[in-house]
Amino acid sequence: MPVEDTLSDLTTFTTVLSVELDPMAPNRPTAAPGILSRTAALDLAEAVATDLRGLAPELDQFGLVVPGALYDQTQLLRAGFPIVESLEAVFRGGAQNGYTPQLIALGVDDGKGFPVRVLNPEYPQNVVGPLLLMPLTFVGPAPAISEFGEKLEETLLHTGLVSSATRRLIEHHFGLEPVHLSYATLADLCALLSVQLENAGFTELWSLLEHAFFDRFEPLLVRLPEANLFAARGRLVYTPIYTLDVWQASTAPPDTETGLSSFLAWTRLQRQYEVTLQAYGMEIRHVLAMGPIGISEPEAVWNQLSHGAVLGGAWYCEEAAMADATERTRRLAITNQSVPDLGTVAYTVERYSDHALQSREHFYPLSPDGLQAISDYLATLNHGQGLERTVTHNEQITIDPRTGLMIGANGRQANREPAVAHH
Repeated sequence: MPVEDTLSDLTTFTTVLSVELDPMAPNRPTAAPGILSRTAALDLAEAVATDLRGLAPELDQFGLVVPGALYDQTQLLRAGFPIVESLEAVFRGGAQNGYTPQLIALGVDDGKGFPVRVLNPEYPQNVVGPLLLMPLTFVGPAPAISEFGEKLEETLLHTGLVSSATRRLIEHHFGLEPVHLSYATLADLCALLSVQLENAGFTELWSLLEHAFFDRFEPLLVRLPEANLFAARGRLVYTPIYTLDVWQASTAPPDTETGLSSFLAWTRLQRQYEVTLQAYGMEIRHVLAMGPIGISEPEAVWNQLSHGAVLGGAWYCEEAAMADATERTRRLAITNQSVPDLGTVAYTVERYSDHALQSREHFYPLSPDGLQAISDYLATLNHGQGLERTVTHNEQITIDPRTGLMIGANGRQANREPAVAHH
């Protein structure tokens, strides 16, 4: 029988060794745990196999791949579960003579990391969170691994505690002092994340993540009461982005602050959703919105957004007002438009002659590093021009009471711009 025939029916079932840390402990780790040596990884893998064999004696009928590394939840739970795919690929790569159940422990002795890039641990902002995970991937023929997975999952619901021998190895090799160790399935992790998000009021956020984790290709549409909208296909998400001026013109009476408060509510949720989606490896594409999206059929919304004006880069500049600039620019006024709980929402840049406002632009961040990118750009505006420059840091958004549109901090005293034009 060709080797390929013995491998074609293989599939995986993944459990995890969950390592919970006390984030308030004085001896909490300040650096991410490194990858274990080959010898240390094998010691730990054998201890783990002994633990699980006590729960499911048929374990030895299957291959088991154990990386000598701990991962953040946001790296392990990604679209298509790439770490699990890579662990399966490692097993297949070692099965040149056909399928044979074996324990494979992955470690490195040169300090350069795993050859397979996706298997190298990543930690958001290099911060070690309270939950670290070691995936344990079983590989075997599809019918048998499915039956084994169901049995092990049921067993772990009742007892998933880690032995003292395994605990000692975790403490010794990784230099950690866990408050709790346990075994769980990948499905358990997903269920826990779902409950956590639901309890925090982000039920729809879980829908987007689940759609990505399991590589579902049909479009998923999430529309929130605050008007946030996300159209997803797998790990790719399109979302319309509003400026305050467009928001005011399309959703609120222009002579009140109702639109401003609703825009800030939209901004809060937009940032929360985007930060979480990106943490789990999803790709966000911002589409410039010129008004509400009234259609509701997911495929139609996906098509509209995917053919819209996608914004690239870390920030977007809206040209909010432009007047006759025949007079020389004398003054540059920059306003940091911010609110206490959100920080900076946008920067407004106004150019003045001796007598009038010449132009107004709003700079909106599109990513976490967008604010710094905007700040760096604004620092270059006055180079060699000899302009008077003022910078105002607001703890509120300055709006024109006549139009509801955003203006600079000095705009109330020099508000001579023509009708607003959006771009």
